[in-house]
Amino acid sequence: MDWEIKATLDKEHALIGVNLPTNPIQPGDWTHKPDQLQDNINSGYAMWTTWAIPMSNPSLLPGLIEQARSRRTSLIRNSRELRRRNGY
Repeated sequence: MDWEIKATLDKEHALIGVNLPTNPIQPGDWTHKPDQLQDNINSGYAMWTTWAIPMSNPSLLPGLIEQARSRRTSLIRNSRELRRRNGY
């Protein structure tokens, strides 16, 4: 996933992270996610949502995409070294 996130950021495309049901939410709304994604959530560039939101109402997905596309590319954080293997 690290490579895909980097390629998305290199192209200045929108970035939306979706927390899957198999990734439990820990106390304080914390979840495991790639560092590169977390950097961009923290900067305000990437969006973060749960699987349940677009699945409960698929008509919300175009709005999420538009919100992500409207983010300023100056917020992109893409300086981390790529992992040799996927994982956290």
